[in-house]
Amino acid sequence: MLLDDIARDLVTFTSEVMEGRTVNIMNTAGIIIASTEEERIGSLHQGALDAVRSGKTVSIEPDQVSRFPGAKEGCNMPLVIDGDIVGVIGVYGNPSEILPLARLVEVFAAKYYQLEAMSIPVMAERELKSRLLRNLLYSTEASGRNTQRMLMQELHFEFRSP
Repeated sequence: MLLDDIARDLVTFTSEVMEGRTVNIMNTAGIIIASTEEERIGSLHQGALDAVRSGKTVSIEPDQVSRFPGAKEGCNMPLVIDGDIVGVIGVYGNPSEILPLARLVEVFAAKYYQLEAMSIPVMAERELKSRLLRNLLYSTEASGRNTQRMLMQELHFEFRSP
């Protein structure tokens, strides 16, 4: 899934911008898939799971940490893309102090994923066209030509000689 592919980069960048603050990204099962605390990757984060289930930000105050296995104090916000929750982003800190910053991170992360999601089909189509062109230029087998014709039809790509 797209979330898994770019989560590490997003966590690293976001943490750097926030001067090293811990940032986690969890999937819809509440499992940490990227974190600036790498030893936590693969573990359950109850605050994230609650955020997925409720569709709302889950703020964990310092005195509530024991009620959220695998979590620390902070804000955990659902990542919503096109109306669907695709994961959760968590920012460490006292919620009363970091909530505005955490909301900014939430918006940034959602927009980042949207841009990535839009760019992937464009890049895939370019790669297919590039491969198709190489096959047309360098292939001599009849079976290869049939495959190329089918690909060209699927991509709505027309090759015309000058």
